[in-house]
Amino acid sequence: VKLFTNRLSRVMIGASILGILFNLTGLTLSYKMNIPSGATIILLAVLSYLIAFAGKYLAGRRQRKEN
Repeated sequence: VKLFTNRLSRVMIGASILGILFNLTGLTLSYKMNIPSGATIILLAVLSYLIAFAGKYLAGRRQRKEN
């Protein structure tokens, strides 16, 4: 969340929403796939962070290329 904003209130709200989303999705996937829930939740969070970081990097790179 801090990749996209510097305001503390937005970071806290975004982190709460993402935490709930990762937990619910991870628990659902782990139940349906019969795999450990903790690892699934962490894997989802890490993959989401990497995708957000890569997207931010590529957007910045595109913007620099246009200027």
